[in-house]
Amino acid sequence: MNKKEQKLEAALKDVRENHNWSWAEEIDYRFKDDMDFPNIYYRGNQIAYRDFKNESDAFAKSLVEMGYQKGDEVLVCMSNCPELVMLMRATSLIGGKFHVIGKDFDPDYIHKIIASAKATNIFVSDDVYATLKPVLDKESNLNKVMFSLCDSLPKGVDPYAILDNPFYEFKNKVNDYKKDEENILNKEEFLDIGCDCKKEIKAKTSIDDEFLITYTSGSTNGNRPSAIVHTTGSLIYMGRFHDPDISGLPVIKHIRVLCHIPSHSNTDLITSISDAFMQKSAAALEPIYNEDFFLNSLIINEVNFAPATRSFWLKACKLYNSNPVYKQFKFKDLFLPTIVGEPKSPGEEKYINQTLRKMDAGVNKIPKPLGPVVVSFGGGDCEHGGIFFTLYPSLMAKLNKLKLRKEPLGLKPFNKAIEIGCLDEFDNQLNVGEVGFLVANSPLTMQRYKNDPAKTRQFFVRDNTGKEWGRMNVYGYVDKFGYAHMLGRNNVVTLDSGKTIPFYKINEAILKDTKNILSCEVVYTDGAYVAHIEAYPDQKISNQKLIESVSQRLAQEFPEELFKNLLFRIRTTDEGFPLTGCGKRSSILLSEEGLIDDLIQAEVTTDGVTLSKPFAGLSRTLDKNNI
Repeated sequence: MNKKEQKLEAALKDVRENHNWSWAEEIDYRFKDDMDFPNIYYRGNQIAYRDFKNESDAFAKSLVEMGYQKGDEVLVCMSNCPELVMLMRATSLIGGKFHVIGKDFDPDYIHKIIASAKATNIFVSDDVYATLKPVLDKESNLNKVMFSLCDSLPKGVDPYAILDNPFYEFKNKVNDYKKDEENILNKEEFLDIGCDCKKEIKAKTSIDDEFLITYTSGSTNGNRPSAIVHTTGSLIYMGRFHDPDISGLPVIKHIRVLCHIPSHSNTDLITSISDAFMQKSAAALEPIYNEDFFLNSLIINEVNFAPATRSFWLKACKLYNSNPVYKQFKFKDLFLPTIVGEPKSPGEEKYINQTLRKMDAGVNKIPKPLGPVVVSFGGGDCEHGGIFFTLYPSLMAKLNKLKLRKEPLGLKPFNKAIEIGCLDEFDNQLNVGEVGFLVANSPLTMQRYKNDPAKTRQFFVRDNTGKEWGRMNVYGYVDKFGYAHMLGRNNVVTLDSGKTIPFYKINEAILKDTKNILSCEVVYTDGAYVAHIEAYPDQKISNQKLIESVSQRLAQEFPEELFKNLLFRIRTTDEGFPLTGCGKRSSILLSEEGLIDDLIQAEVTTDGVTLSKPFAGLSRTLDKNNI
């Protein structure tokens, strides 16, 4: 065992022996000598850790007086505001399970969640309640504790109300709802419940206790995402893995992290909020989650670290480049702009980096030649938590050339703390560089899918050596340096001959043209496969030439019969792609667009490429055999 491995083993042992407690106790320990540091930043208002701790202690007293005990689920549907995080710490303190749902979940699904959680109360923020109300009205025995997005604003006034904000008006709406409903408590009434509490509020807990119940953020399950259960250890180990002595990353103490991803995703709760606290930094809470508002979120919150999906970054960059209003803003403190949640294309990374240079991103924090900084990558699937972080990959790629690395830089796992592997379809281990299905194993891996033991058993797999892994459900490979390369979901095009071609291979071939193509997504819809292509902003060639060049490139790599099954659609820069509630591209919504007039079919022969519109003037649906 080398020195690095010895250090890791010592760190893991130290967590087990000396940090075997609740998440609340761990962040209290980390801030014990820094109690006056503002660990929450909320639309210009700063809350010191001492005040955050005192108020969340009061929350815990009210939870105990309401009858919550260790192991009970505290059901929540709230946007990113200080009360969400206070409730999270309070739940941890009493040994409860912090269960966060999304306002846009299927109504029947929400009813099942409420029944499963044995909930008699639900904690909501006033901005989500209008959507939830028709569902909760059918839950006659369910009480509501409602917080306003204005509760933690000085005098209840949003200092950024002057900004163009068509998405939400910061106005306390709780009392308006209380006029019509008897079973709603506001924040003051909730706190009054525990004001005379004399009971013990700190439960005896361990890192092995279940703490978070969040939901998958992808598009595969629409508005019925899977519930994922994480132990307290997922949060504490992640914080320890990010410590500089283990991760090798720079110290990030006292930076500001943007928290805008919906709170029912553990990317928000574990990565943006918990890990910010683990590093003694601040969570900048942004309740508005909309790709058209993301650039404003960066301006308002003045963050240093901003994890967001590629679609959010792309929209922010498009707005910055096209709307002269934004040219006055520079982002000199933004030194960790980070893509999370899904892979990016070479063209997307190129465009985002070009814009970050115009923004002067990070120049106050990172000296040249590193500044202006370029986008970093982070994340991992929700089941495994955030197990990867690759700092400034395009800069690293230039350095890698000196080491004779010819392939793109992959996602770097946190040293030996995260094990990654690659298995074939029969769960046999593959060699370095061989493409198969990525798997991982770490202390961050989820405990189980809630109420779905069959899916849990399917998730955990033993390879041919008997080693247990958790599936990541993506094609990929592991290179000789131990980096993971995610290639795409395990979807395939099935040709008439029976031959299959993974979607990611078609995407890769199309995306090689980084001068003219920004993005591409292949979906199956109404009996046909459609490649949705977004041209690079200010493309230099016509759409016709673009599809002709794409078709010629595909013809060089794949059988001719592919063109009988594959159609093309050029998406405009303004149109972009439809997104899930957590900001990822939604294959479901993309598929639901169906077969429409502007789809193009290509025929490639030795004489060139012939393009046609097979559905012009026809209905949206046509049988595959007629293509």
